[in-house]
Amino acid sequence: MQATETLQHLLDGELPALSTWLADPLPPGEAVAWRERVACRLMGEPGSFNLRLAEIIVRYWCEEDALMHYQTLVAVVDTNRQRAQLEFCYGQLLIARKRLTAWRHLERGFALAVHDMGPDEYFQVLRRHGNLRQLALSQAGSEPESLSGLLKEAGVIAQLRGSGGKRRHPSDHQDTVD
Repeated sequence: MQATETLQHLLDGELPALSTWLADPLPPGEAVAWRERVACRLMGEPGSFNLRLAEIIVRYWCEEDALMHYQTLVAVVDTNRQRAQLEFCYGQLLIARKRLTAWRHLERGFALAVHDMGPDEYFQVLRRHGNLRQLALSQAGSEPESLSGLLKEAGVIAQLRGSGGKRRHPSDHQDTVD
């Protein structure tokens, strides 16, 4: 799902599936326009979780202090599912720029979401996280990348490391995902 579609769904009140990728980059001009739309909607619905999630996304892509908004939302979320969605969202934003702290949020999100996801969602997120673990992250990060770009890069890294994402011997099997 593209960033604009994701944001529109959030503005329409649709809570995304826990497996939904929420961090496709927005060009700066689009991010500013979306920030204004979200701000207008928040004036009418200040307690909306979806709008607060959208606010974090657009502020991140506007290179504003999304961390402060994340921390505020963490303090007021009502449900375990919302906490999981928030952690996934913020972790995805960080990993889209290959920032080192991404895994803290993605792992927390997964731990919170594990009982709220169906089998298909569970394995989709598990595989995605396994692939994204190949990426080299840093404190400073890098230029933002879409999920497809991140997964392509992770696949190339896996190939260069020789794993190719496949186990060489049946006895190496350790999980149902293999």
